[in-house]
Amino acid sequence: MAEQLVISSDSHVVEPPNLWTDRMNPKFSDRIPHLEKGDPYDQWFCDSHPISTLGAFSAAGKRFSAPQTIDLDGRFDDVPAGGYDPTAHINDLAIDGVYADVLYPSIGLGLFGIPDPVLINDVFSAYNDWLSEFCSAYPDRLKGVAMILAEPTNIETAVAELRRCTEIGLVGAMISV
Repeated sequence: MAEQLVISSDSHVVEPPNLWTDRMNPKFSDRIPHLEKGDPYDQWFCDSHPISTLGAFSAAGKRFSAPQTIDLDGRFDDVPAGGYDPTAHINDLAIDGVYADVLYPSIGLGLFGIPDPVLINDVFSAYNDWLSEFCSAYPDRLKGVAMILAEPTNIETAVAELRRCTEIGLVGAMISV
């Protein structure tokens, strides 16, 4: 009997705090998505808007059979390394008996609502580059899904970014509606 491989089609990375601050044009300054460490939890901001806390993302691997271990506010320091490190991610897959992952954003999900398309196109491009690098460590096992902003006024930009994403190894796209 042939070996059966398990593939997860809905897994998520957890974007590291420096993803956008290291990769985006500094002209955007404090509008760039960034993590502010705080008390009692860390908070993501973009364009002066609060985007997300880390609670659900720092709870990865914890079980609801021990709910006291789940903190819905969260700090990046509590995020399992498999969320942002591809080798740790592959090790986590082995624990769960999963061979490959299709990967989506976590923090990025809250960015589709930012109203400035110029800013968001740059944000998504930086994310797509990072995700491509993440997946390139294990290209047969990690498959990334790009983030694409598609609006009637920027269809050509969206198509160009989608083509670029296929060239850098991403296998699908989340497209805003």
